[in-house]
Amino acid sequence: MGLSRKIDRAFQWAGEKVGGEKTAHSDEFKNLETEMTLRHEGMEKLQKSTNGYVKWISRRGEAPEDKEKAVPIGFVGRMM
Repeated sequence: MGLSRKIDRAFQWAGEKVGGEKTAHSDEFKNLETEMTLRHEGMEKLQKSTNGYVKWISRRGEAPEDKEKAVPIGFVGRMM
């Protein structure tokens, strides 16, 4: 077998490997991806609530101007 024929076969093999269909994600991977998205959203909510709570705690000595606002710990409780 000539060298050019071996090179042609190598190019054909590489083209099949590179140009082939992308692998489909398994159901387990999709479930993990969904779980990670939910956890990410939960952590964002927790961070938002915690930041509000820390801000509220830091000004606890001051008189609250707006009585209609909910206590930040309520946000943490609702998130849990």
